[in-house]
Order: sequence, then C-alpha cells, then structure tokens
Amino acid sequence: MSDIAFLLIIFFLVTSVFIIKEGMHLVMPDRDREPVTVSSADVITITMTADSRIIADGKKIGKDALAELIRSSHEKNPETYVLLKISGDVSYELAVELIDLAKTAGMKKLSIKTF
Repeated sequence: MSDIAFLLIIFFLVTSVFIIKEGMHLVMPDRDREPVTVSSADVITITMTADSRIIADGKKIGKDALAELIRSSHEKNPETYVLLKISGDVSYELAVELIDLAKTAGMKKLSIKTF
C-alpha cells in the first residue's frame, strides 16, 4: 500500500504544472550611455519612511492625494520624473504598492532609491 502511495506522489509531482509569476520589469542604467541631467523642478521626490508615512516634496500626503499629485504633474509636464526614496525597513508589499501607484498614475520615468 505504501508503494502505491509513493508512486502516486511521484506521479503527481512529475505531471503537475508549476505556475511561475512574472516579476517586475526594471530597466537598469546602461554604462555606455551618458548620464541624463534633470532639473530639480522636473523631479517629484516621494519618501516612504520606516513607519510607512509618505512624504511628497517635504509634505506628508495620503495615497489618493499622491496619485492625484503625480497625475497632475505628469499632465503639466510629461518630462516629469519621480524619485522614490524608500526606507529599508518598509515591507516589500508597501514598497511595491507605492511603485504601482506611481505607474498607474501615468508615470513612465521612475527612479528608486533605498535608505
């Protein structure tokens, strides 16, 4: 009986399909290309502190207001960049949520820095 159980376990392991989740696609800087110089007026700096507070350009802000800020800044100037400064103590879930928020608000130019 135990032989049949082990054969069934092996059969299901061999025939099962493993789902591989696709991760985030990140474009890393190219060493051969010249660095891009960006004016500080064209950068929105967003900081997520260790206690999960969001600070945008020096002011505490909520997620909904942050999405609106990014959307309106992008509409005014399509060359706007977002700099995300994320504390190393923030959970990955919250960090990815912040990145997703910036992406869904229409931001294409995004830079991430941890501290």
